[in-house]
Amino acid sequence: REAHRNRLGRQQRTQLLMQEDPCQKRRRPPGQQPGLPLAAPVDLRQTLEPPPRMQRKRREELRQNRRRPPGLLPALLRPAAMETVIRMSTELGVLRVTPILSDRVVARGHKADRWQRIAQAAAAQCGRADLPQIDAPCTLAEGLDAVGEGWTAVICVPGAPGRAPDGPAALFIGPEGGWSEAELALLQSAGVDRLGLGATTLRADTAAVACVVRVLSRP
Repeated sequence: REAHRNRLGRQQRTQLLMQEDPCQKRRRPPGQQPGLPLAAPVDLRQTLEPPPRMQRKRREELRQNRRRPPGLLPALLRPAAMETVIRMSTELGVLRVTPILSDRVVARGHKADRWQRIAQAAAAQCGRADLPQIDAPCTLAEGLDAVGEGWTAVICVPGAPGRAPDGPAALFIGPEGGWSEAELALLQSAGVDRLGLGATTLRADTAAVACVVRVLSRP
């Protein structure tokens, strides 16, 4: 009779718990108050990944941000150096690459297909969702005219003081032999800002990458 009473007592307690919380189908964890339903399992993917609409809104905010990635206008370099510039600038997030046919350019030709393949491979490797626009080579004057409203044209000069400009920047990088006197006069007349990358003279491909990093790391 004692065992029968204990069994009936357990059944009554179980029924009482189910009446307190009809949604509860399993034992309540220790410390949880009666009458509160158990928390539903959380899908961590939904928690960590915003919905597509928020992702599009975030991309648009980044596009409108004053610290948007710069545009790069390097002088047309030798094939290996030019490919390095395109690959690294793609990895760093540059929006546009426009080669410049300066007076002291040694390399010639427009390898658009190869440059595009290099940019695609670099974007896939670094996880970038878009590709930079790679233009056909143009003259320095055409490059200056292409700088959009609200953008600041910048030229890198060894040893020059100054800080990276606020807002979007168009970075002009000279060739292996440097800008000619006529080109420097044109840049000065256009009011291009001067940005130093240190006291040493860098290779053209190194200067292009260093200038992009300098602009992206501005406070």
